[in-house]
Amino acid sequence: MKKTVYLGLVILIAIALYVFYRNFSMRNQYVSHSHGGPVKDYVSLIDTLRGKGRKVTPKGSITQPFFSVNGYIISVDEEDVQVFEYASTNEAEKEAQKVSPDGGSVGTSMMSWVDTPHFYKKERIIVIYIGDNRKILDSLNSAVGQQFAGR
Repeated sequence: MKKTVYLGLVILIAIALYVFYRNFSMRNQYVSHSHGGPVKDYVSLIDTLRGKGRKVTPKGSITQPFFSVNGYIISVDEEDVQVFEYASTNEAEKEAQKVSPDGGSVGTSMMSWVDTPHFYKKERIIVIYIGDNRKILDSLNSAVGQQFAGR
C-alpha cells in the first residue's frame, strides 16, 4: 500500500515538473524570438516589437470615437500603445486621412493629449503612441515606418 502511494506521488511530481518546465520554456521562447516578416496586422506588430527587444504585453481593447473599429491596447516597455486593425489597407488609409498633420484633431474631434501624440500606419493597422520614450519611438519607426501625423 505504501509503495503505491509513494509511486503515485512520484508520478504526480514528475508530471507537475514536466508541465511547469514546458510552460516556462514556451513562454520564454515566444517572448524572445520574432517570427520575422513584415508588419501587416496587430499580431505581426507585437511579434516584430518583441523581436526588437521590447517587452510587449496585450492589455485589452479600446474604443476611440474618431475611428470606425475597436482597437487594442498593448503595453510596450510599460507604456501604452493603441493599435487599430482594419479589414483592408484601403480602410486604414481612409481613417488615417482623418488625422490632422499634428495629431491635434481627428475628423471633427479635437484632441487634448496628455503627452506628445505619434500616429503610424502600416498595411491594415493604425498605431497611436502618446509619449516620448526614445526606445519605443525608434522601435515603432523601425517596425511600421515614420509617423504620418503627430509632433
